[in-house]
Amino acid sequence: MVIDTRSGRILHSAETDDDLKSRHPYKEWMEKNVRRLVPFEDLPDEEVGSRELDDDTLASYQKQFNYSAEELDSVIRVLGENGQEAVGSMGDDTPFAVLSSQPRIIYDYFRQQFAQVTNPPIDPLREAHVMSLATSIGREMNVFCEAEGQAHRLSFKSPILLYSDFKQLTTMKEEHYRADTLDITFDVTKTTLEATVKELCDKAEKMVRSGTVAAGALRPEYR
Repeated sequence: MVIDTRSGRILHSAETDDDLKSRHPYKEWMEKNVRRLVPFEDLPDEEVGSRELDDDTLASYQKQFNYSAEELDSVIRVLGENGQEAVGSMGDDTPFAVLSSQPRIIYDYFRQQFAQVTNPPIDPLREAHVMSLATSIGREMNVFCEAEGQAHRLSFKSPILLYSDFKQLTTMKEEHYRADTLDITFDVTKTTLEATVKELCDKAEKMVRSGTVAAGALRPEYR
């Protein structure tokens, strides 16, 4: 229930909803301005992507990102064959990545090692009425200004991007969805990681201020 002190009216839920919906043509704005990435399964074969690395280059990248033979066989192979993450029945007694004395791949820092119950469930497949991974990006505007420009959003099903998603993001030519590229590599003999991260942040901020909506990382090259 809402009390409008200016008009002296008491508005119930349905009346409040109708009043808000009728203020602007929100549906038309969304249909006209929101862009959606084409799902992987709907892309033609020539746009899905193909392997770009030969065996030697692939092995070098695997070493750079610390993929062990065990990781490739027990985790990556299972993902590729079954589309599911490998599950063990005896638990995982390896140290947390942040506490490990051994170099670990970046994904280990985000891997959940225990079962956790959440309410509501974090399950966009079985609990779609309360949970979604859908993500929208675009230029942020004043939330108190209801204008058509607020609808310039780029929407995709999940924040985890496939190669085809990334390709679409970085090749959009429209003004409201402009993309740019950052080189995330650096020469260890000339600078430090801390200085490089600061420089990347400064470059990213300049890109955003100049109109860039999506910034992609250049594929690392060896130094």
